[in-house]
Amino acid sequence: MIVYSIGFEIEILHEVNTQSEDIKFHLLHNGKTYYGFALTLEGIKKNMKQNESTGKCINGAYFGGLGLIILKEISIEMLERSVADLIQDYKNLNEIFLPIALP
Repeated sequence: MIVYSIGFEIEILHEVNTQSEDIKFHLLHNGKTYYGFALTLEGIKKNMKQNESTGKCINGAYFGGLGLIILKEISIEMLERSVADLIQDYKNLNEIFLPIALP
């Protein structure tokens, strides 16, 4: 699914519904493509709890990721509004998202 907005596009990389815990996406802006993913605080807590049992991230002691933004709720509308705001606030999107080269 592609979300078209003024000045940018967001390509959602998987189905998003009310049960979704995250959104993985590509952001196309000013001729560049970035990878990003969005989670809620609850989603981060859930990941950290899972990592306690798997041993990842020092048994859930931390959580991090390139291109991560934290949303209040997981929805395409919230993602679009948040990305629009980030584009306004940050002139260099490399500070937030992971630049990628698509074939």
